[in-house]
Amino acid sequence: MVDFLDCRRKWCVITVFVLGVLAIAVYNKGSSWTRATEYPVVEAAPIVISVLNAPRPTPVFSSVDVDSLTQLLEQRLALPNPSQRIVYDKPCDPAGKGLTGCTSNCGNALPLDAKPLRDRVAGLVENPRLRLSAQQRGGILSMSAQIPEVDVIIVSASSSNHYSEMQAMFQRLHSVVYPVMAEQKRNFSVVLFDLGLNAEERRMTEQKCRCQVVSFPKHIFPPHVKDNHCYSWKPLIIRSVIERAKKYVVWQDSSIRWTKKFPEIFDNTERYGHQIVRYTNSSRVTANTLKPMFDYMQEDVCPFFPYPEVQASVQLHHRDPLVVSAVLEPWCKCALEKNCICPVDPPTSALPCSSKTLHRCHRYDQSALSIVLAKLYAADMYKVMAPENNFKAPNIVSIERGDNLPKYFSG
Repeated sequence: MVDFLDCRRKWCVITVFVLGVLAIAVYNKGSSWTRATEYPVVEAAPIVISVLNAPRPTPVFSSVDVDSLTQLLEQRLALPNPSQRIVYDKPCDPAGKGLTGCTSNCGNALPLDAKPLRDRVAGLVENPRLRLSAQQRGGILSMSAQIPEVDVIIVSASSSNHYSEMQAMFQRLHSVVYPVMAEQKRNFSVVLFDLGLNAEERRMTEQKCRCQVVSFPKHIFPPHVKDNHCYSWKPLIIRSVIERAKKYVVWQDSSIRWTKKFPEIFDNTERYGHQIVRYTNSSRVTANTLKPMFDYMQEDVCPFFPYPEVQASVQLHHRDPLVVSAVLEPWCKCALEKNCICPVDPPTSALPCSSKTLHRCHRYDQSALSIVLAKLYAADMYKVMAPENNFKAPNIVSIERGDNLPKYFSG
């Protein structure tokens, strides 16, 4: 006969052993999580295929009050600003580089700054063509659901064709930006969106970047977003990530290189709402933007002649209702509409800007951002520009396309 007490003793031993194994596993899991949070690397939250059914976190600025946004704009424009006014107000001269993109068929077009500030704000936040639906906003915000909230988020994106350039970007971040931010006790994180890295590139990036890597969920958006050459991903990423930045978000392409003076631009973001870099003697936005984008936004081309295009490669945005509602969301709405952001096939066919004619080429996200900023700020657009930079003798930031460091992550 089996001894019942002896059987019970055996079960006790087995139970204690199992509980011990579970306790060790939980402890190890906790230790691994603690180590991982130093430079977290997590996937984006699971997202269903249809953006209409995507998770819908409540956005920080879910309601729009035109009067309060106008008041914030007035306060911001009244701040002292040493920046140089940048408006191409000379007569159109097709031979002038900075004046490319003119036409003589404008007549007496009403300038953008003739509109009251309230009308400018309303034209961006109340126009159905420039407003995100709740479903679209929910899909965008779902991309950042697992990004921890911090004061400042530096964000970029890369695919395999920019992998070497992206390594050089991180080398500069690690050697210049990280130490200064730590020395000044600034609460920040760095996030990289994977636009198409292969498995080994993704693995090495997660190991070496000291950042959080998130997959860009192309499948939840309209088909044109899957083509990286439409550049829809950039506005969508920035709008998503700013939701997790308590102060501001810093976007940089993989070609961006900061000097140790970068805090000047970072600090100006909180003061003026944006810091957008532009080239010296930039082309007119009308030269480097196809007409279908103006048509989608229901805008006459003529009032935009005085304004230079901005650079979308480096831009900083403060998290406040004016920036989010009147700039980032209209920009995102255009990004989700193919006939706005990417009106030609193939997209690369509109890249060459060799002529000096109106609508000679297209700059996708950059063109859309230039139009939105001009609509809101008009002749005051220079007040949200970063200090003028010709990129030949950079003082704060430079754009160094083709600057590669292919072995930084493997070294």
